[in-house]
Amino acid sequence: HDALLMLAQVHSRTNRQSEALRAYDKALKSHPSSLELRMGKVAALGDLDRIDEASALLDETAKDSPGNKQILFLQARMAIAQKDWSKARTLLQGQEPLLRDNPHLQILYAQSLLNLGQVEQARSWLQPLVRRYPAQRLARTLLGEAQLRSGEPKAAFETMGVLARRPDATPEELRLAAQAAGKVGHASAREWTERAKLPAPEWFGGEIAKADTAMREGNWGRAAAIYESIHVRLAKPNAIVLNNLAFAKGKLGKSDEAVALAVQAVSIAPDNASILDTAGVLLIETGKDPQRGKAYLAKAAKLAPDNPTIARNLAQAL
Repeated sequence: HDALLMLAQVHSRTNRQSEALRAYDKALKSHPSSLELRMGKVAALGDLDRIDEASALLDETAKDSPGNKQILFLQARMAIAQKDWSKARTLLQGQEPLLRDNPHLQILYAQSLLNLGQVEQARSWLQPLVRRYPAQRLARTLLGEAQLRSGEPKAAFETMGVLARRPDATPEELRLAAQAAGKVGHASAREWTERAKLPAPEWFGGEIAKADTAMREGNWGRAAAIYESIHVRLAKPNAIVLNNLAFAKGKLGKSDEAVALAVQAVSIAPDNASILDTAGVLLIETGKDPQRGKAYLAKAAKLAPDNPTIARNLAQAL
């Protein structure tokens, strides 16, 4: 058991999540009741963005380990990720002592209540949280939304103005702040509406940094989500963003999306060696168009003759 667990963990820590998943599956055949192996597999599935499978395994594990706080927290997070607000609320209802000691669970519970239309109950959890942790952006955003839905635009304006004035304010923060400002007749409504449409350099730089960190750590699901949010907000497609999004999607096994994104990146930057390399590898590995993939890699090798990664990929392709 320990050797199999360690093998799976080594794969996971070295960002080989597919290999980690295979190792966990092999280990679970011999030790199907192991909580460590099950939780490891849940994490690997999550990293591969296979949320439905991770959630199903987590629910199954919860039946065998009732009262496990770690499992409850993960179940609630999974339900929120799937936008299953009712399930999240059901999981956390009646967990008063656990909720009182865990701000993250309080936010999850309030988020589920708000999305189920229980606005006043959500506010009762969010207001103390924001007072205690004024820099907690998600809690503040949820409180601002609750205040707007309760017909208190002035309170929402004060809550959301703190975030909207930040140079790295997100589109959702700016949208809610602009809505509140419009209702109270404040001049900032127009400015915040315009800022919500196009990303500020500070926001763009911060998101790129977070995405790059996720890529280095092999957290492909998070990297893909961030790059996707950047791509949606840009006025026109950015080749590097598309390339990195394609790479992350490829790691998650979403081959059709990955190839389409990579080829689009090449159409924007046809003389960028790294972008050609990504597209070439994906076209070959997925079997979509191996000849085109080889052509991309050959061109990349000419453009960057001293790049050992591109040289290796071309040699393997040939």
